[in-house]
Amino acid sequence: MQQSLFSLLQPQAGNPSPTESVPALTALPGETPLEGAVFTVFDIETTGLNGKKNSITELTAIQYRWQSGRAEELGMLTSLVKPTDAITEEVFNLTGITEAMVADAPEPRHVLQQFLGLMGASPILVGHNVAFDIAFVREKLGQY
Repeated sequence: MQQSLFSLLQPQAGNPSPTESVPALTALPGETPLEGAVFTVFDIETTGLNGKKNSITELTAIQYRWQSGRAEELGMLTSLVKPTDAITEEVFNLTGITEAMVADAPEPRHVLQQFLGLMGASPILVGHNVAFDIAFVREKLGQY
């Protein structure tokens, strides 16, 4: 079973916060400098692959500004989300998220509004399989 991003971002005794472990990066020759760029790293967990009928169960986003060769954290949102469909055993095995964990979670509309507020005017989104996540979030925004 994988751990969800939500669980990984929870403070653990003796462990540095996730942002303390962000490595310093430098541009390679010929790359466009990123100094001052604001970007949002995000990830979602879902009950399936279909944005029309499946739900978001978790959304985590951290916004950064690239400053002096380091990612400076500007804000963070991490929330479980109350799904509108069931969490299957297969989804639980992938994410570790249970029905009990999301029973009292905020409604999707509320979490998506918070996500949009965090992103603000910054159009740069970063993530793993980000095309899927963006398409899923767009579908959900259209539904609400």
